[in-house]
Amino acid sequence: MALPINLDTFEKSFLGGEGTLDVTSAQDAWMTLFQSGKPFPKDVDDVADLKLNLGGSQSVSLGSPTGPQISLTPTAAFTGQIELIFAGQQKDILATYGVEDCLPAGQLLIALTLHGNMGLDGAGNAGAASFNLGAGGAASWTRLMQAPDTTPAKKLLLDLFAGMRLPGSITKAADIPAPCEVIAVTRSGYLNLSSTISWGYNMAGVKSESVGDLDLAFNYAVQAAATAELGYKLAGDHTIELRRGAQDGWLRIQARKSRDATFDFAADFGLNATLNTTGLPATADEFLSALFGNDVRSILSYAQQAQELSDIDTLRTKVGDVAYGYLDGLAQGWLGEALSNATVSKFLSQLNEMVEAYNNADQTLINLYQQNLAKIPELTATLAKLEKVTSRQELTDLDDSEAYQLIDKYYGDKIYDALLDNAEFAKLRDWITSANQFVTGGGAEEKLRNFITAVKEKLGLDPIFTQLSKIDTPAELEALTDLKVQSVVDKIVGKVFSALEGSEFADVLAEVHEFLTKVEDFKKKWYSSLQSALNQSLAFDINYRYTRAKATDRLLDVEINLTNPQGAELIKAACKGDFTGILGSYNPKVVLVHPDSKLTQSLKKSSQLQLNVFGWGATRLFELTQNLEQSIESEPGGLVHVFSLDTQAALSVTKGKEAKEERQSTFLLQAVGATFQKNNTDVPVDAKGDYLIECLRRLGVQYNLVNKDAQTDPQELEGCLELAHYLGLIPNTDKVVRQLEKEFPKGFGAVSTSYEVRYNDDAVSKVFDLGNTRLDRNARAAMREIVGTSYLKQGPAGVLVEVGLAYMDGEEDAQSVTLPGWLTGGAPQRRSINEGRRILLTTLFATENKFVKKLKNLDTAFTQAKKAGETVSVTELQKTTKQFTQMSSELAKRARDERYSPFFAVFDQLVRAAGNGQEVRQSAMILKVTPPGGTTVTKYFMDPGPE
Repeated sequence: MALPINLDTFEKSFLGGEGTLDVTSAQDAWMTLFQSGKPFPKDVDDVADLKLNLGGSQSVSLGSPTGPQISLTPTAAFTGQIELIFAGQQKDILATYGVEDCLPAGQLLIALTLHGNMGLDGAGNAGAASFNLGAGGAASWTRLMQAPDTTPAKKLLLDLFAGMRLPGSITKAADIPAPCEVIAVTRSGYLNLSSTISWGYNMAGVKSESVGDLDLAFNYAVQAAATAELGYKLAGDHTIELRRGAQDGWLRIQARKSRDATFDFAADFGLNATLNTTGLPATADEFLSALFGNDVRSILSYAQQAQELSDIDTLRTKVGDVAYGYLDGLAQGWLGEALSNATVSKFLSQLNEMVEAYNNADQTLINLYQQNLAKIPELTATLAKLEKVTSRQELTDLDDSEAYQLIDKYYGDKIYDALLDNAEFAKLRDWITSANQFVTGGGAEEKLRNFITAVKEKLGLDPIFTQLSKIDTPAELEALTDLKVQSVVDKIVGKVFSALEGSEFADVLAEVHEFLTKVEDFKKKWYSSLQSALNQSLAFDINYRYTRAKATDRLLDVEINLTNPQGAELIKAACKGDFTGILGSYNPKVVLVHPDSKLTQSLKKSSQLQLNVFGWGATRLFELTQNLEQSIESEPGGLVHVFSLDTQAALSVTKGKEAKEERQSTFLLQAVGATFQKNNTDVPVDAKGDYLIECLRRLGVQYNLVNKDAQTDPQELEGCLELAHYLGLIPNTDKVVRQLEKEFPKGFGAVSTSYEVRYNDDAVSKVFDLGNTRLDRNARAAMREIVGTSYLKQGPAGVLVEVGLAYMDGEEDAQSVTLPGWLTGGAPQRRSINEGRRILLTTLFATENKFVKKLKNLDTAFTQAKKAGETVSVTELQKTTKQFTQMSSELAKRARDERYSPFFAVFDQLVRAAGNGQEVRQSAMILKVTPPGGTTVTKYFMDPGPE
């Protein structure tokens, strides 16, 4: 059956040219039905093939004269399909487009799909040249519609063709698809995405100078930090689907991967995040206040220390002169008289009420009040306006950017849910009521507000730093009487101010001035480290969710209001893969975001960081500003470490990579030890255990595999991807390299690769359920593969290649080995192992034995602790951790390859083995390619998970 391409058949869907669309079905059954005017019976062949035949040399376009088009040339290999689905039938297309509910009795669905190699004009977007957009780029178009199953075949087909239109041409309410109609385009290119996320951090202090002794001293609740305008892009084959929205005049757009996740493809990824702040962020000041003990939480901790005291001398000794002076000021305000032995009990009783009020208050409300102290009238007005909002529609219609920003930062991205669901809206209403009460209410709320305000005003660091900066001579410093300022000097230089002698004031003043000169640099470094940790965490989680997404999963799901003038432009951009306007400046009058899509979920997961201060309570903070590169360190999983002791900075300098691995191993093993309890008991994990587990969940172990090389050839790239193959991230290195050669036809240029892995506490604990025998077997296999492979990377001419082969084969007494053909590039070669290399081989096996023995001993310790319902000794863990990292470093050096830690590579394989095929950790090979004359492309190779 040949349908002529003209306005009688296709109206305006096909533009210009001549030709036919040939429809082919079994025994030409469709042609018979078309000509007879009968409907399609259920027993007819349900699929017909399409082929485009163009007349002459003129091209044809699909689309509209003024909107997006797909241009079809006479040489284009352009084919298609029409599929029928009747009520009661199960077809893959139903799940693909989520239309299972569109087939009640008496209805059918008909789907038209056109696909082939076409030139794209308007349906693609710039910047994706590596995916061959333009002439010859791959694209496909689908229209799915519902009709009564009694509709004559001719009418059904002509209606199907008559409604052909590209997504980008749907720009007004009249164009919105009918119920159960879907318009979709699949093409190669970038999804450009953006979102506004509010993020913050938990902060914990660790007392000891040794990172191996993670003795929790202090743990802050979540602090709101800042708002980040996040922009990123993902390149690949994507499907953009359009259908009717939930409300009249609204169009729903969904973006999906056009095929299931596969091992041999990784999306290009780019991430740009800017923090929506001006000047130095207030969060850095808040952090320093906590470190100096000048914040609300610190003062309350002094109060808690003083609860059992009954005389003022003991109280003053316990909390220190500065805190005592502040408490005395509070007493005069609350009691109308100074602290004395007669009033201390009454005062402490009232102070205890304050502690309880603070601990019981919603931390988000405390953050809200503390961070808006400078603009309380504006905050009060915004909350009053929000409290008048009584319905989801009123929230949608609210024209107040300040109100939306307040909700977004302090309530979180649940605003998306609140705009779509009445139950979630009710929760938001409750929070707004609580916030208004906290900010404006009397009684306990007012007392707590006054307490917070007084601490901020009297103990704020900026005025103290300003006062110190104006002291020019040692004599002026010696004459200083303000206890608050003296206390800050104590913390900077590590000396008690009252004990200083005349000859010391000159040196102390010099250190104070140097600290003040560099403190702004410290704030910038601190904040940039938080941003780095946030960016890495977001990048990993976005790519993980993208890799795990199937064709039926929604990457993004939004609705656009086409009755609003802004809607048409947002639609046009989105159909080209650009969602930045939709997601970046969220306006619920124009856009509704469905929050349960894959990429929206990833932003929720990554928006909180864990900040650890090693050496909490340190008496000398001068080093913080002197060793910026060593005093702050970010981990890719969302951890930021601050070392407030010069010993830690020195440790990082002298031990470098080994110090970091020891710290990571400590978190790993101590978190496991903290979770071990008796079987079938509900013994809660204590505060320290919660802290360790939270750190473990945000610990991203990352190590570089290959540093940047100006010119990387395919063989070198295949070598760096070997570890990814061994770790199960790609099934075939050669196949991946060939794919990358197609994507980078001008060569790879500079390439760097790194490996990152994240664990949860349950996954890591299972390692020590393997039993000694399996633990032994898997650990040895992993060590031989990882260390042995590093020898083979030297190639057949490498001086230690024979040692690598013998070690991988487990032949400790080997006198010779055979180099396989894949290594020599020709025929296999037999080589002997000389005496010096046999000594090295013996050393490797001896180190392996020590390594495995320690693992098995640790396994035994964990097993015994589990039976006894106890945690493993911190001392034992600390000792074992150091031994592991020392042996790991030794193995790396012997392997002539210090780019990664054999301990983590081996442990990673043990986690995989303990998982028995289930998902037990998240890992990625991160490849960065900067082709000649091009921009850097980042790819995350990740395990796509079970089918």
